[in-house]
Amino acid sequence: AATYNSSFEDSQTQYFAAAWPLEFGSTLGLGISRFSVAPFQGYDSLGVRTEMVDASGLSVGAAYGKTYLKDEISRPVLTAGAGLKYISSRLDDASAGAFALDAGAIYTYRPASYWLFNMPAQEYAVALAVRNLGTGSNTTATPPRCRPIPT
Repeated sequence: AATYNSSFEDSQTQYFAAAWPLEFGSTLGLGISRFSVAPFQGYDSLGVRTEMVDASGLSVGAAYGKTYLKDEISRPVLTAGAGLKYISSRLDDASAGAFALDAGAIYTYRPASYWLFNMPAQEYAVALAVRNLGTGSNTTATPPRCRPIPT
């Protein structure tokens, strides 16, 4: 899947994702997401105009998921997966980046007898997800440039 969106105030979003089934019940996925904005007017802490500023963000990752338990007709009962990604962002001269881990699991319960309204195909699922567990951002900034103070 791929998307491209050019939105208000010259902001752009690009996204690409692909998934490959490896064997019955397991899948490998890859994804890239990017956000950027056109240069915009910067201001200092006193509200005085400075130079034009630009910003962007990027996320690149891979994930793997697998069905660990199946019922008698091979429907998933317990499915779990994890993904590793690198996230970076930039605002003018400052940038930050971090590695992060996402993990999750879904347990599906299908009762043997239909006890709720005698409706067939009753199914209940409980899910747990952990997102962005990682290294924390590593911020780097280039030294400020000397500029004359407007009077």
